[in-house]
Amino acid sequence: MLSRMNKRVIRLIWRAGLSICVSIHIYAATEPYNAPANIRFGVISVLSTGEINTDSLSINAHFGAQVVSVNSYKELTSNLLALPLENGYLYPILSLRAVNPLTTPEGVTLNPVFGLEWGERVTIDTVIFEGAERTAPELFRLESRNLLGQAVNPKIISAFLSNFSRYSFLKVQSQTEVVKTREGKYGLLVRVAEHSTNEFSGVVGYVPPKSDVDGYFTGEVKINLNNISGRGRSLNIYWAKPNRLSQQVDLKYFEPWILTTDYSAEGEFRQILRDTLVVIREFDAGIGHRFFRKGSVTMNFNYETTLPTPGGRQLLGLTDLTVRGLGLKGSYDGRDYPVNPTGGILIAGNSYFGRRFDQSTGRLWQYQFETNGEFVYLLRPKLVAACDWNYKAKWLSESAPVYSDWYWFGGARSLRGYPNELFGGREIAWLNNELRWLIGKNGRAHFFFDQGYYRLPVPGPDRRNYPNSYGIGLRLNSRMGIIGIDYGFGRGDTFSTAKIHVFLESSF
Repeated sequence: MLSRMNKRVIRLIWRAGLSICVSIHIYAATEPYNAPANIRFGVISVLSTGEINTDSLSINAHFGAQVVSVNSYKELTSNLLALPLENGYLYPILSLRAVNPLTTPEGVTLNPVFGLEWGERVTIDTVIFEGAERTAPELFRLESRNLLGQAVNPKIISAFLSNFSRYSFLKVQSQTEVVKTREGKYGLLVRVAEHSTNEFSGVVGYVPPKSDVDGYFTGEVKINLNNISGRGRSLNIYWAKPNRLSQQVDLKYFEPWILTTDYSAEGEFRQILRDTLVVIREFDAGIGHRFFRKGSVTMNFNYETTLPTPGGRQLLGLTDLTVRGLGLKGSYDGRDYPVNPTGGILIAGNSYFGRRFDQSTGRLWQYQFETNGEFVYLLRPKLVAACDWNYKAKWLSESAPVYSDWYWFGGARSLRGYPNELFGGREIAWLNNELRWLIGKNGRAHFFFDQGYYRLPVPGPDRRNYPNSYGIGLRLNSRMGIIGIDYGFGRGDTFSTAKIHVFLESSF
């Protein structure tokens, strides 16, 4: 991590190792030819000048009676140097004072005596970032302010650097260094690289003709504008046409810092036209906080209105309704590379509890819960097993959810062997299981099996159903970005009726 320190420590360890090896050689040369070959550590003594005493008892418990070898000696000296390094003493000096060999009936034991000078304790007075041009200094200042005044500790610095993984436009280039400024203070030098700040992704699907239904195209477009004004702000724009009669628009804004606090803010507007029968509008506003390295928790206020069209009122008996609620959502992303991971887990959850007013049923309590995630496991080099899960459900205090409350799934992002949003109900879930063969950093070929579940809010034996689909897919890196295709089979499909989904993800 700290190159100058490491070079010095390596030189000291090399000299100490050379001394003990010479001692062993001299001792063996002075003994008869049948001297025991089993040379082990005995009592290890450490003469320390540090403010914190070196734990000799644990050193002896771990290394005492171990066979002396190059590897065991390196491990021993690394353990001796770990304590001062972890407490901010960057330039400790470890020396071998004596060996004290002793012959016993069981063999030869070496009883080394080490001297450990801790040196000067170093605290981080400033953090210097190199390589950033578009990112505002204010973002770096906010991220690094909790590091100032801390002792140089590899664990603390590693946790600090991991915070930048949430910014898709920033990447730490190389190991950090501790440098001394002209004013005589110590600074942490961090080299970063900036990537394209904006992202585009699109999906085009085609549903082949079947019986008396003509074929048609579906699609969705997502545009992410990141690092607005250089402070990590983002604006996400989403548009989707899941079928010929439905449409969805989402706008989401994220502010990583509220003034100079550690809290973030977000706002979202969503409008859904469902089968030309009802228009659903949702407003979300939330305040979040990062409680751990790769996750966050957000408290949200939700306001939702449902406006049936004349067709929805006549055919389904829908009425105007409003819902006001409070929610809590959290997420943790431990995947090593979210675009094309080889391992790790993603977990996200979202729950709302609200008061509902319906012109037909009056005031009710409403509760809804959503969760999704991904688990990725490396079976062997380039062969990866992945499982995505999604679950959504809604409950009312007295009556059953109506058509406008239903969740929908099917299509490119869920059951790839069916048209988009073919299945719906008060409770839905699906699993996307994939066996992937990785092709480079961003590419892969995969087999998939999707298992779905939905529950209708009506009595009867068929209120729960379990559709599934299977197929193959491909993702390849190109100059345009990541291009992909999924070819999925649903129930009763042949090669002529299978569903085709084409993906494009690029940065600009």
